[in-house]
Amino acid sequence: MPRLSIVIPCLGGATEFEDTLVSVLQNRPAQCEVIVVHALPYDDPYGLQDEVRFIRVSGKPGLVQLANTGIEAAKSEIVHILGCRLTVQEGWAETALQHFKNSQIAAVSPLIVAPHDQQVTAAGVSYGAGGRRKIVGAGLAQANHKLNKLKVAGPTLEAGFYRREALLALGGWQELVGDVAADVDLAQSLIALDLTTVVATDSVLHELRPAARSAGFAYGRALERLFWRQYASANPAWAIICHMLVVMFETATRLPNGDALTTLLGRAVGLMHAGTTSKYRHSLEQSRQALEAAAEPSTLSMSAAREERMYSAPETQQRRRAA
Repeated sequence: MPRLSIVIPCLGGATEFEDTLVSVLQNRPAQCEVIVVHALPYDDPYGLQDEVRFIRVSGKPGLVQLANTGIEAAKSEIVHILGCRLTVQEGWAETALQHFKNSQIAAVSPLIVAPHDQQVTAAGVSYGAGGRRKIVGAGLAQANHKLNKLKVAGPTLEAGFYRREALLALGGWQELVGDVAADVDLAQSLIALDLTTVVATDSVLHELRPAARSAGFAYGRALERLFWRQYASANPAWAIICHMLVVMFETATRLPNGDALTTLLGRAVGLMHAGTTSKYRHSLEQSRQALEAAAEPSTLSMSAAREERMYSAPETQQRRRAA
């Protein structure tokens, strides 16, 4: 069994992932598998089928669906999600893998660096008061000593190393919060399970191009859903006040770009998920039980984890007795 599965999710055509794939094949560590999960047709003109598994997802998937498909197909205990706008260098994976010797570490976040000025564009994500998704480390120089002290909730969706068993127990990234907020939602779930994420400052990924700016209806809906999933019921009044301030600030900053109204509309639709916190907490408890009960990572199934969340515990027991 390989010790690392590298999953490259790609929404576009071959030109989107070829540079990323070439850098992986040139620098990959021993005993790893490479999986490209793509949305558009690819006829493998270079005959890479013996070195790379190509998995096509039909329809119009998002990055979350592609990443989940890759996790399900992976064969190793540690999985690396690598966005197709990034390239790697020699030794980038070995540094990250060393951290998994600590059983409490479920995820490792590498640095994403802009090659033209060696500035960090992301070292991970965190969750702020009022439902803010924040990029950690952006703007710091790669040599800045502050990077060694950064605290992150989790990796970004396009750049992270994970214990596969933790991802399977959680049912992977949640499509309902979309590509915009799935990473910080997963990060908060790992924290709730008492699992840790660390930053590997020696694991460096270089950007081929800047990250696309998220905006509009889907953006607003995703962040609103995120807030109500992660709603801090211990101090509800303070959480609501912070959330209102976040929405007001976001609206003001987006007015010049012309997408403030569509973002607000998305927020309004996302309000339909108000009151889903208890369901989320219940699913976390099921994830905790799955991790405790699993003798081997391979006994977990992402699809089974999702199915379990559709039923309460008594209903689940009835189904099992009937089977």
